[in-house]
Amino acid sequence: MTCALTKGFTLGCRDALGGVKEIYVTEFANKATLSETSGVITTFTLDSGKQFWTYELPDNTAQVTETVNANTQNGTVFYSQELPLVLHKLQTAIRNELKLLAQNRMMVIVKDANDTYWLLGKTIGAWLTGGTNVTGVAKADASAYNITLMAEEPEPLTEVTSGLIATLTAPAA
Repeated sequence: MTCALTKGFTLGCRDALGGVKEIYVTEFANKATLSETSGVITTFTLDSGKQFWTYELPDNTAQVTETVNANTQNGTVFYSQELPLVLHKLQTAIRNELKLLAQNRMMVIVKDANDTYWLLGKTIGAWLTGGTNVTGVAKADASAYNITLMAEEPEPLTEVTSGLIATLTAPAA
């Protein structure tokens, strides 16, 4: 059987944190090479002059949810990857960038609260699928963009080796 199970799992330590610290976004077409070993990306390069752009996020405002979609009758499995997030303060620069995000197919790297990096949209790409822009009512209310990025992939989230991030986010030459 080619789908034989290979291991079990222990409960482990209670040392994980929830949440997302920041994300890195680039156009899907910028991918030059990508290779992985056992679910971890070990080589990742972009076309010359391209980079991932860093989006810092407010604490406790983003999460990644991955849903397994399996159909026994059709013998299919795919993974829905969803990233709702908040960007503070309505302003023209963010508005213009979000308009470009909405028009693009992307790859998104998420840095979670455990300093682990995960790639959304590795094979098919990620899309901005919805959002709202709010002014708030009271002085303490959010003035913010609430957007959702989503991918549907043939494999689960893939970890990105942390040593690759500096090169992927370096300003394009």
